[in-house]
Amino acid sequence: MKKQLLATASLALAAALAMGGCGKNDDTVETSTTSFSEKASYYDELAKGDIEVEVETTAVNQYYEFVGDKNLLPVGIYDKLEYIVANYYERIYSKYGESFTRPKITVTIDAGYVRGDANYTVGDTIYLNPNWFVDNPDDSDSIICAIVGTMQEYKSEAPDWIKTSIQNYVRAEFSTMYADKTWSLPGSYEGVSYEEGGIYGAAFLKWVNSTVETDFVYRLNQSLQQGTYDESFWQTETGFTFGQLWKQYMAA
Repeated sequence: MKKQLLATASLALAAALAMGGCGKNDDTVETSTTSFSEKASYYDELAKGDIEVEVETTAVNQYYEFVGDKNLLPVGIYDKLEYIVANYYERIYSKYGESFTRPKITVTIDAGYVRGDANYTVGDTIYLNPNWFVDNPDDSDSIICAIVGTMQEYKSEAPDWIKTSIQNYVRAEFSTMYADKTWSLPGSYEGVSYEEGGIYGAAFLKWVNSTVETDFVYRLNQSLQQGTYDESFWQTETGFTFGQLWKQYMAA
């Protein structure tokens, strides 16, 4: 079976894209003058683009398909990734999805991936970076962040740190049998601001969820999806403003 994958490349932007997303927590975050919207714009163009490239469909299911050459991945990685999608997508969607109808997602093994992270999500399409798994062969659970990304077409505007923090929180919540033993959320404040997102923002959300208000992350995600979120959400749900919660977390 074959699938038409629409792609377009922008070499100037490709050279500028910086590391981000959901990966091992010993990665350093590089600063870049390239904005998130510019990065997203590249992958929006990749998704709708002008050049048709024919690639083999590796696996197809009612709710997901993998396209691209699985041989670009190190031995054994493809089987782990497909197992996680096959066994965890439904479970994650049942809690964090926006509707009762689970959409089909496409996981593209992208030979031309230009970012320095594990994956990137545009709508219901996940782009995987094969080179990431060459350097991080134990990081199969990173695809959970991408799965969550397919559910984050939020109607409310939200800072990028909230989106990546929710992704990493859910990754920890649905840790699989293939979880990287070196990956974890910090157990307490480690001097890194929530604005970094990723594992640091996720650790803050976990603290709020476990210490102040059970199911906070679930309701946060739901509020963003329904378009009802603003900063007053924090006080409405917990009795504390965002700033008060952050100070309590830093002092915990």
